[in-house]
Parts: sequence; structure tokens; C-alpha cells
Amino acid sequence: MGSANTSIALKVAFTHLFFNLWGIIIWFIIPKMRRIPIQMAKWMGNITARYRWFAVFYILSAFLIVPGILLALGSAGWKVMFGILFPFCIFAIALAIIFYLRKKKPEILPKYFAKFYWLPSWCSMKNSLLARCHEKQLSKAQKREQAESERQNQSERTNIIDLCYMMLGDVKMSNQTISV
Repeated sequence: MGSANTSIALKVAFTHLFFNLWGIIIWFIIPKMRRIPIQMAKWMGNITARYRWFAVFYILSAFLIVPGILLALGSAGWKVMFGILFPFCIFAIALAIIFYLRKKKPEILPKYFAKFYWLPSWCSMKNSLLARCHEKQLSKAQKREQAESERQNQSERTNIIDLCYMMLGDVKMSNQTISV
């Protein structure tokens, strides 16, 4: 338990604790702020529904590429970090502007920004493999719902029969004959 790394472990633990507490304070306590993560999730879901490559891009960038780059830049010093992150932020702002213009005024954008026709076919909105997978999952869900409704109907029938028996009073049952 007691070692030289205890102070480092405590720093990491308190960093996680305060990060989560600030997240609760910012996103949960203020009612108008609660809508922002939900709206962002809906936006990202809509983008992923339209462009299938976005899900893979987001997972790789959010959990591997960006943390790795920030760790490397943080250890290199603040000047290096600023020199590399500033152009990246400019690129991200330009990308946001392109997406905004695609939604509001697509006629002013060049063809290659208006539609990403230069992307591979598996990144397109209507991928046959994904459509087949979706149809398979949909049929499984329908079968599951049908089995659940049949099970529910069967239990309702049993309950109705049981209620009839209870209303009759003492009922003696032998193999298949019911005597009252």
C-alpha cells in the first residue's frame, strides 16, 4: 500500500473525481445545460446515419488519436502545443463552417464540399451491406415482439381461466374432468 507512487495515484484519483464533479455541476444542475449533450448526441446520430464513416472516425479520434496527440504535445511544451493546435483549431472551424453551409446554403459550395462523392462507396449513405444487416435485425426484432405478444396472450388466457376457477369456488380437478 505505501509506496513512492501513492502521491501520483492520489493526484490521478482526485483529477478524475473533480472532473466528474465539474461535469455534474455544469451539465446537470443548470437545467438549460442539460439539453446540450442530448442535442449533440442527436446531431452525431444524424451525421452517422447519413455518413457511415463518421462513427469510426469519431471513435478513433475521440479515444485514440486526440488523447495521444494531446499527451505528446503536453510533454513537448506549451509553445509546441500552441503551434500545432492553433492550425488544427482553424481546420476544425473551417469544417464546421462547411457543414453549416451545406445545410443552409449548399449552392455557394464547390461540388466536392457540397457532396462527398470522392469518398469510397462503403462510406455512402445507402450501403447494401448495412441495409441487409438492418433488415436482418428488424426481422429478428419483429419475431421477438411477436413471440412476446404470444407469451403475453397465453398468460392472459391462463389468468382468465384461473379467475373462472376462483369464481366457482372449490374446484376439484382430476386428470381432465372438473367437478363442482
